[in-house]
Amino acid sequence: MRHSTPEPGFTLIELIVAIFIFSVIGVASTSILSSVLDTNEFSLQRSEKIAELQRGLLFMSRDLEQIVPRGIRDELGSSLPPVMGDEQVVEFTRTGWNNPLPEMFLRSDMQRVRYSYEEGSVMREYWQVLDRAQDSQPIRTEFIPGLTNFAIRYFDSVDKAWLSYWPPFDPERKNDLPQVMEILIESEDYGEIRRLFGVTG
Repeated sequence: MRHSTPEPGFTLIELIVAIFIFSVIGVASTSILSSVLDTNEFSLQRSEKIAELQRGLLFMSRDLEQIVPRGIRDELGSSLPPVMGDEQVVEFTRTGWNNPLPEMFLRSDMQRVRYSYEEGSVMREYWQVLDRAQDSQPIRTEFIPGLTNFAIRYFDSVDKAWLSYWPPFDPERKNDLPQVMEILIESEDYGEIRRLFGVTG
């Protein structure tokens, strides 16, 4: 009587072990892929926030470095100095406001601008006119969101001191310009950033 030789193959236990190993590899691969995708998404979001901050600071520098000594009149006819502000709000007159259609719209190349810190964001406002009427309304834009702090300082070239307000208390210096303005920005994403902007006038 002949005995058949068993053909080589996998036993049930070997199959179960193989399936278990492949399952573990699959779960690990999925976890690694998910981690890589999360890291890429985080890096992309961080890059977008940094790019947004850089654009905001560039725009701000164009405003601050073109400040001119031109006061205005507000909605009630009161005189306002060329630059006025405190630690979290600054309003000023700047030049260099481009007019793409001068033949159709006659206006000054000067612009009144205000920056303010409101609920974690820097807001930029500007007016279409310098000397305002009672119905003059600013155009508002959220400029740099997601901040934990925003502060402004003004360097007084006469007293050689940093001030947390402008203009100085001396009434005769109402129309003076600060020599330098310092902007402090803080965020959980990129920490503390300080920028100095020269005011040429």
